[in-house]
Amino acid sequence: MTDRSWFGVVVLVLFSVIVCGCSHKKNADDPSESPNPVIREAFSAAAEKGATVGHTADPHTFTPTELRFGRAPQPAPGLVYQDGIVLMEHGDKALRGVGSDGLTWLFDANAPHANEIQVDKIVFATDRCVGKVLDVQRSGDELKVILGPVQITDVIKQGHFVYDQPVDMNSFIAVAAPDYPGAPGSDAWEKMKAAGQTSSLRNPGNNPYGEPRRERPTVEYGIVSPSGEWRPMPTISPSGTAHLVNASWHPPVMSGAGPAFMQAPYFPNWPQVPPAPLPTIGGVPQVQIPGLSMHPCFINCDGGGIGLHLYADKQGVKVDLTAVLHMSAPHLHFNIDVSPGYVKTAAIELSGAAGFTITLRAGAMQDLQANLHEFGQVPLEIQLPVTGLGVPLVVRLVNTFKLDTGFSDKTSMLVAKGDFTASGALTVGYINNNWGATGMKMTLKQNLADAVGGVSVGINSLVFGINQTLMVGLGAFGFATGPYVGLTSTITALDQSSIAMRPCRQGTFQVQVYAGIGWSIPKVIASVVNFLLGLAHVKPVPASGDILRMKNPLPLVDLKDDLPLHCASGAGK
Repeated sequence: MTDRSWFGVVVLVLFSVIVCGCSHKKNADDPSESPNPVIREAFSAAAEKGATVGHTADPHTFTPTELRFGRAPQPAPGLVYQDGIVLMEHGDKALRGVGSDGLTWLFDANAPHANEIQVDKIVFATDRCVGKVLDVQRSGDELKVILGPVQITDVIKQGHFVYDQPVDMNSFIAVAAPDYPGAPGSDAWEKMKAAGQTSSLRNPGNNPYGEPRRERPTVEYGIVSPSGEWRPMPTISPSGTAHLVNASWHPPVMSGAGPAFMQAPYFPNWPQVPPAPLPTIGGVPQVQIPGLSMHPCFINCDGGGIGLHLYADKQGVKVDLTAVLHMSAPHLHFNIDVSPGYVKTAAIELSGAAGFTITLRAGAMQDLQANLHEFGQVPLEIQLPVTGLGVPLVVRLVNTFKLDTGFSDKTSMLVAKGDFTASGALTVGYINNNWGATGMKMTLKQNLADAVGGVSVGINSLVFGINQTLMVGLGAFGFATGPYVGLTSTITALDQSSIAMRPCRQGTFQVQVYAGIGWSIPKVIASVVNFLLGLAHVKPVPASGDILRMKNPLPLVDLKDDLPLHCASGAGK
């Protein structure tokens, strides 16, 4: 495998935007001192009164089964689990394996409470192995179970949790599912293409799950037409007041009717996937996706901080992207109060970065076949476990990205660099049916367009967009659930033809924030997941199940620089 690995991209960009802030100082950055009244109330002493206080868990002390499968739920004062769920206080020991697709789990059929596992029941075995049973089959002394999404209120009836500590960058766990169907180029995605069901922009009329086919990724991006015309598409929505909307779907807590086991071979139509790789502590493993790879760095990056190196080599196009977040004492503070039937309070604050640098180089080779259009969910998440709460909450970073190149001619090159300073903190809060959100301030050190260059007889462009979600909750990958804050960020670079009478370069950087409580995955990815579930005759799952969410994202950054000034002002019209 090449030493260029792509997973650092996601980690870096996520931290580069949402962690950006000053070092945590109680007097300066305490969210209870925020000018936003909702945030101030959500983090007030009154709102946090009586909560169980968690602290950073050291994964080096985990047992082998806790590291591999996650930590089991435990009792704690003030914590009440939902009635009727399959609660396994030794769930990590009841598990025998997890598939590299991130969807299937193997249980010891003789483990305590394993005989209670039924279709439509909710299983809570570990912080990762939690969800609604979509299907279960028994073979000898093993159960093979497919878990779908649930709400945090389906698992926890009552509990109040507060955490306020520095982020230890040596105490995270990297959990990978290299065959996750939502990953770009996955086996499921390729099979769906072959079946003619992949297009998110058309409706072939043969969708067995009833989902609309006119779907768009949540990252919007620029397009270069065959004639060389560049059309940037905005990613920042008009500013609006954040407020609640009703959830479109919520899975009911069912008592469970139907067979406990189906005495049949393991899913005869289910693809055979290998076991998931062992999670790692304090480092990100190299995971290869066809044509894409990434190599991360931590602490020892150039200039200090968290870094990534994304490399793509497909269809005669090469992209080499390096990014570094310059760190200064990252700090996390959250307050989550679950009452019977609803979430009373949910607030998250993340601070602790001083800047962000990104450098990209891209080229169209002599054997150029087509431009790159990559979209999908990263089949790896970074987990920061929290202990002392009874319920094994995890702070997890989940990412979906979009990469597009727009080379209009062979043997073309495009280079760009962006360098930002950052201050402040990202904070979201929900209390008394109201949302509040504030964002950090980012300052560009130099003109974006001035850092764009290249050589070509046509127009070149590159767009890298990423949706990143920081969640405090339970579950894994697309079906993790709990309060979350997400970011949609896009970086673009445009360079006019080197032989044009009027040279033109343009760079843009855009970021917006959204938040909610529940789970959410792009509909395009949900279609691929449901296609795979359909092969095993398992009922589909919805793309989202927010209990609450902000209707309007909060714009943080919207920068566009042209050189010469306004030379590309008509390109987006």
